[in-house]
Amino acid sequence: MKFTLSFLLLLIPTLQAATIAVIDRGIDYQHPLLASKMWSNPIATSTGEFPRVINGWNFAQKDNNVFDSSVLSTFPKDIYKLFHIYADKYVQTDEDSLFMEKVNEDFMVKFYDFGQYAHGTHVAGILAKDSNHKLMSLVFNESYSTPIRFEIESEDYASENLFLEELIVRFMKSEIDTLSSMTRFLSNYPVDIANISMGFSLNDVRSMTDKNFKVVYGRVPQEEESDKGALFALNILQVAYEKLMSVHSDTLFVFAAGNGRSDNDIFQFSPANTSASNAIAVAATKGNNSLSSSSNFGLSTVDVAAPGVDIYSQAPGTDSIPMSGTSMAAPFVSRIAGKIKDLNIKLTPLQIKRILMETVDKKTFLTDRVKSGGIVNEIRSLKAAELSLKFNLDRSISEANAEFPQTVAL
Repeated sequence: MKFTLSFLLLLIPTLQAATIAVIDRGIDYQHPLLASKMWSNPIATSTGEFPRVINGWNFAQKDNNVFDSSVLSTFPKDIYKLFHIYADKYVQTDEDSLFMEKVNEDFMVKFYDFGQYAHGTHVAGILAKDSNHKLMSLVFNESYSTPIRFEIESEDYASENLFLEELIVRFMKSEIDTLSSMTRFLSNYPVDIANISMGFSLNDVRSMTDKNFKVVYGRVPQEEESDKGALFALNILQVAYEKLMSVHSDTLFVFAAGNGRSDNDIFQFSPANTSASNAIAVAATKGNNSLSSSSNFGLSTVDVAAPGVDIYSQAPGTDSIPMSGTSMAAPFVSRIAGKIKDLNIKLTPLQIKRILMETVDKKTFLTDRVKSGGIVNEIRSLKAAELSLKFNLDRSISEANAEFPQTVAL
């Protein structure tokens, strides 16, 4: 029997694996467990705004170098060990105790720096687990606190408040320019899912906005004034993210909800605090039993939860390490979202979001913490995606929930 290509495509909807953009600090694309999972540009041109794109783009350096492997040699060889020792369920040995006695302040600085350096690779490892996803590395280093120089005169502004706002805009310019550039990049190289395991709280930008307030008014801001300045900065950032999501409406953006133990309904966390239909915000849980003690939450602003404590994944080099946070929960959801897309390429971001939210494992400890009231369930959501090839979405979700019922809500 002969089969036409169109008939085969109907039978096998997963011929093309989902492409997931990892908007982070870079992926070690030479890692033995990640090299084969990297997105590769089939035609790397040498002209235009983004020349010689291979595995993604470095928006900080404005080139195609998405990971600097030479930095790895600057860290102590036993830097990985401390991550394991700090893991919640790790049982320390006598050897570990001796090691900890030698850990000094300089080593802890290196430990923190390595966590930043390894962040994107760790996220990529979670995305790559048991999947055929193609991972595009988009390097985005938050830089609002980087010292910059510019000429600006207060006399050019009608009020001190307008002068302050202009100062804040100038300090946020690097972030906004990067997001504008990213918007153009993704127009040339579209993706199915974008994982963004980063963000800003009011406190993250407050030091910058408070300093600018002091420049303008000659005094330290009061609490209400400090909040107002920080919120103004976050709103600038949020507008740029909203544009990115609006232009790329065919992409599902998955955001980490943040690690400030804070209610995002009250205290804005950008860019996770969005009403965009093609975005989903993720809180972190400790296994299936509790909300992570560090995770942000929000009944109106956070959509789902996923495991985010002591998650083992790849690190630069060849080792794997445990890391914790909503940064780890977000790619857990992105990975499943990509698998949903693999099963039915016709599903829109909003439909994928519906499947993820409406097939969760309901948990009483999440009832007033996230919109869906539960933790994403991979088996149930993938069944709904499979059924959506034959039925409408309501029926697909209903039958998936019926086939894999939840017995107890913890």
